[in-house]
Amino acid sequence: MKRVIVAVLLLLIIIGGCVLSIHAQHAVIEEFLRKTAVMESRFIADDINGALTAAEEFVTEYTHKTRYFSLFLPHVMLTEVERSVVSLPAILSHGEHKDFVAELRRCRLLLQKLHDLEIPTLQNIF
Repeated sequence: MKRVIVAVLLLLIIIGGCVLSIHAQHAVIEEFLRKTAVMESRFIADDINGALTAAEEFVTEYTHKTRYFSLFLPHVMLTEVERSVVSLPAILSHGEHKDFVAELRRCRLLLQKLHDLEIPTLQNIF
């Protein structure tokens, strides 16, 4: 009987950890999606310096807040998102400004895909 209780406790701990990690991931990604909207609105309002500052802060926060995502998310997807995030300040400071909106929307799409990838649905399981 003790083994059954220990097994049930271990399963509950694992389920709790999974729920907690999914919740934390979704909260961080939703925050990033809001920040991309802020960057886009600043850029559309012709506040290039504000958009550049927001993009640089976004890169720093992305690097800091996603360092543990590699434990439970596919590395290929994380690398693709990181490549898009890191290029945002460089496009604003050295590149063509029209490319910024396109890359920002691509970044937002990748973040949304990363968000949807971990929702426990039948499509994601099979």
